[in-house]
Amino acid sequence: MGTGNVQNLIGQPNTFAQGINLSYLYQQGPDNYVDELGEQGGRLYFLDQNGIGRGIYYRGGNYRTILSSVIFGALQGTERTRLLRSYLQYLLSGTGMEEEKEKPILTITPNPVSLSQRMKIKIPEGIERVAVFNSSGRLIREWKIQKGKTLFWDLLAEEKIGVSPGTYFLLASGSGKRISQSFILLP
Repeated sequence: MGTGNVQNLIGQPNTFAQGINLSYLYQQGPDNYVDELGEQGGRLYFLDQNGIGRGIYYRGGNYRTILSSVIFGALQGTERTRLLRSYLQYLLSGTGMEEEKEKPILTITPNPVSLSQRMKIKIPEGIERVAVFNSSGRLIREWKIQKGKTLFWDLLAEEKIGVSPGTYFLLASGSGKRISQSFILLP
């Protein structure tokens, strides 16, 4: 890691910054202590006028990230908008996660719920098992479901004892579907 002295940033060939060249606030506030970056498993997309890395990006299995050692607001030139557009196109495209075509709706009402009430859980078709877990992952209650219906929970654990206030997680599964939702129990 070194100090600044960044005058220009040059977009590297075959990266999302290819052809983008910007000047920087040389020897002004943002130019102090600008880190030097190496590839370290990623790919450099910006080098400064001395060939020192100032921007790197990574492409993981299902995520993408960008690391820049320069302050975006200190970039000078008309291509800042183009760079920001390139950032967004890179980050938002090809995440590796399949977009869900149709997500079954799981409705929990009321949420949050008071311990003196009952909870209504509307179960979508295809769900065969519903389970409630506390925040430490302990199974609190479980139901086997025959077909989509509405389930009313008296807020008692399997042992027929009351549950404590806090955050809980409901997991509904069956027919290749898996839905989870959190809810809050109030005193």
